Amino acid sequence: SILGGWVGTGLGDEDRYVSSFGEPVISSGVKIKDLNWALIAEWPSSDAYAIVYSMIRQAALFFFIILGAVAAVAILFSLRIIRPIGVLGKGAKIIGQGDFSHRINISTGDELEELASYFNEMARSLKEVEELREARARMDGLAKSLEKERELSQIKDHFISTASHQL
Repeated sequence: SILGGWVGTGLGDEDRYVSSFGEPVISSGVKIKDLNWALIAEWPSSDAYAIVYSMIRQAALFFFIILGAVAAVAILFSLRIIRPIGVLGKGAKIIGQGDFSHRINISTGDELEELASYFNEMARSLKEVEELREARARMDGLAKSLEKERELSQIKDHFISTASHQL
């Protein structure tokens, strides 16, 4: 059939057969026009597929190496983000419970460090507000105490005045 003009590519079922040596082969052929001859190349199937299987194994190995490297980088990158976020969360909880002297220390050189500094500034401001409230509460207490003292002084003056008229 090669002499009839058919070109074998080695890809079709008709290109696979058992050779005269009894071994399965893959063949390819082409007609040489000027000589009316055909050139047929046979390759043992086991050798041909060994190369393909070797390439598949190498590709799979390369895929899994790359997959492992990407997973390792992803884990390291996620830990680089998760740890500072955990520190921020713990610090926010402590500050939220009223410990305004707590400071969050993060040194990442990015937005998380900036966020930690904002939390620290907020805690400092809340501490100042708390101190002002305590001072105001003390002042209110002193003002009430002074008012009571004035009332008692007026009652005393009235008592002395009444007692001195009675005598």
